[in-house]
Amino acid sequence: MATAPIPDDEHRRLAALVKMAILDTPREANFDRIAEMTKRFFNAPIVLISLIDQHRQWFKSYYGVSELQMPRATAFCSYTILADTQLIIEDATKDPRFSDHPWVKEDPKIVFYAGKSVQSPDGLNVGTLCLIDTKPRPWHPTDAALLNDLAHLIEQAFLIRTLEANDSNWQKLFDNMTVGFATHEVIKDKDGKVIDYRFLEMNTAYQKLTQLDAKSAVGKTVLEILPKTEPYWIEKFGGVAVSGISIDYENYSRELGHWYSVRAYSPAPDKFAVLVSDITNIKHAESELLLLSEELQKKVQLLEESDRNLRQLNEELELRVEKRTKSLEEANRSLAMTLKELEITKNELVTSEKLASLGTLVAGISHELNTPIGNALTISTSVEDAFEKLALHLSDEKVKKSDIKSLVNAGLKMSALMTKCLNQSVNMIQSFKRISVDQSSHARRTFSLSELINDVVATTTLGLPRLGKKIEIFNRTPFAICCDGYPGALSQVITNLIQNAVVHGFDDHNEGIILIDATVIDNSVTLTIKDNGIGMSAEVVRHAFDPFFTTKLGQGGSGLGLTICHRLMTTNLGGHIEVDSKPGMGTVFTLAFPIIAADDQE
Repeated sequence: MATAPIPDDEHRRLAALVKMAILDTPREANFDRIAEMTKRFFNAPIVLISLIDQHRQWFKSYYGVSELQMPRATAFCSYTILADTQLIIEDATKDPRFSDHPWVKEDPKIVFYAGKSVQSPDGLNVGTLCLIDTKPRPWHPTDAALLNDLAHLIEQAFLIRTLEANDSNWQKLFDNMTVGFATHEVIKDKDGKVIDYRFLEMNTAYQKLTQLDAKSAVGKTVLEILPKTEPYWIEKFGGVAVSGISIDYENYSRELGHWYSVRAYSPAPDKFAVLVSDITNIKHAESELLLLSEELQKKVQLLEESDRNLRQLNEELELRVEKRTKSLEEANRSLAMTLKELEITKNELVTSEKLASLGTLVAGISHELNTPIGNALTISTSVEDAFEKLALHLSDEKVKKSDIKSLVNAGLKMSALMTKCLNQSVNMIQSFKRISVDQSSHARRTFSLSELINDVVATTTLGLPRLGKKIEIFNRTPFAICCDGYPGALSQVITNLIQNAVVHGFDDHNEGIILIDATVIDNSVTLTIKDNGIGMSAEVVRHAFDPFFTTKLGQGGSGLGLTICHRLMTTNLGGHIEVDSKPGMGTVFTLAFPIIAADDQE
């Protein structure tokens, strides 16, 4: 069998069906009574009140069948919902659309079908009322009218069901609408001409606007209430109910002395609703607006004259602006020169900060080298004296074997001690050399992160005794971390951070601990430098990396140390730096940078 086409308004139709919340609900007395009346009036063996879902025909009420639903593709009613008119099939066995239908070829062996679409409260065809017979039967106009009336009862049941579900909210909204609202159903003669209409409902605003009383008007026709109503209005509103085409108009009531805006539309077949608004104030406003328009014309003329004066003032202003622009250009040139001088000054300050850091290392190295080199010099002098004595004894030929043996033993001990002192000096000089070379060069190379930190720690801690500080620095960086990048920049950052901890973090502490840890995740190194010093306030943390910000104002600090660290981390090393600190809780600097630096880093 052929499949019925999909209605043009299918999306809206299905949405209305969902909104009704009726699918798969139990049988209800209202619908069963209508189905029973249909069965009794037409003496039909099968009667169905159906709802057409996306893929099925579901029976809300039924007589003569045992199933609750059937596929939409094979449903007679899929054709019925395509139009508001009735679908009459006198002999399904001869209809090419249904001749091979299972219900035609087999039980219940349908021959005759009469169906009428039923609409949702939104006016969309969501289902059908149909009667089915197993033998041909005549179909008279009175039968058609009766089927229409029964279908209309189903639509009323839909509406009642919806209203009952939302009665409280709807009634409150309906009664409190500021716009007058009333619904009606038309009354036709036997030829289908609208001859009257009946009031179904009206809200409070409508009663006030029309001076009608709902208790005495609802259920009655307009000719019963207002016998002098002109046929023109019955035809006009009847046309809306029959055609479904809305109308809008304005009307003046001499009796009430008011203007009204009226809109009539059809919410369902043979029904129309009216929305009425009092627009008297609007009409008065329009009159006032006309007067205002005339006054505005006069004001426009005055504005045109003002505009001419304004243009003249603008010309004078342009001359002033031109002069002012020249002055600003001169000021900008002066400002540019000042900024250039500031940039030069900033670079000099940065260089000064680097030299100051290197100077601290040199001072520490010098202090620490004095001891081992002085010891080595003392030992070498003693060795020299011993050998001079030996030479004198040899010239006098008074040398004893025991003297030579004693001198050799003493010489070996002093040589070992001198070698130890010189090795200490060499190690310190080598560490300083690596650090100074790295910090004075932007060269890229592969380096061990742990060894780099060890060199920085070794040179940085040399000056601590001179400062009266007993600060222990523990490098817990794994030996396996090998980086490809710019060790000079990294060593300068670590040096500055350690010196910052010594000077600021342990300002009034003679003892403290600095822990250095590093991890590698996804080719990115995270390096932390943590101290247990006095910490920083939230205000200091917020400005820690700002240029020239220092808590040692006037005590030799430039305020550029952490600024340089931030710049080196974000440019040369391609990473970033963060600080976390609270008063009395110490400070943690976190450095993050790629284990392999990008090629375009400065």
